Amino acid sequence: MVNALAGGAIGEPGGRTFYLQVDLEEQRLWFLLEKQQLAAIAEAVLEALRGTELDEWVEPPAVVEPTEPAPRVGEIAIGLGDGVFSLALYPLEPDESEAVRFEVPADVAAGMARAALAAVAAGRSPCPFCRLPMDPEGHVCPATNGNRGERLES
Repeated sequence: MVNALAGGAIGEPGGRTFYLQVDLEEQRLWFLLEKQQLAAIAEAVLEALRGTELDEWVEPPAVVEPTEPAPRVGEIAIGLGDGVFSLALYPLEPDESEAVRFEVPADVAAGMARAALAAVAAGRSPCPFCRLPMDPEGHVCPATNGNRGERLES
C-alpha cells in the first residue's frame, strides 16, 4: 500500500520534467510522465471520486529530484474499489520490466490529483493568437500572417 503519492514537475516552465513519486514503506520510486499523462491520472482520480463521500484528502509531499533513473511510463490503468485506487504503470519500452502496480488510499490519491493539476496549470501562458505556449522571452507566432520573424512578448 502506498503511504504517499505526489505528482508534479521539476524545472522551469518550458523545460519541466513531470514525475509521479510513490512512497512505499521504506522506498521512494519515481516514474517519468508526459504532462498530459499526469493530468489524465489526476482527472481520472477526481472523476472517480465525484459523488463519493470523501471530504478530506492527504496533502502530498513535494516532488523531489529522483535519486535513481526513473522509467518512462507508456500506458496507465487506474481503477477504484472500496475506497482504494489500483494504479498500474506500464513501461514505454516493451523490453523493460513489466507493469508496476500499486494500491493507493482514496484520500492519498485525491491529494495527489489536486496538486498534480496545479503543477500542470503552472506552465507557460498561452499566446493570445495561436494558443501555443509562450516562452518568457516571447515566441514566433504562426498566427501573425507571415510575420514569422516578429517575436511576441509574453
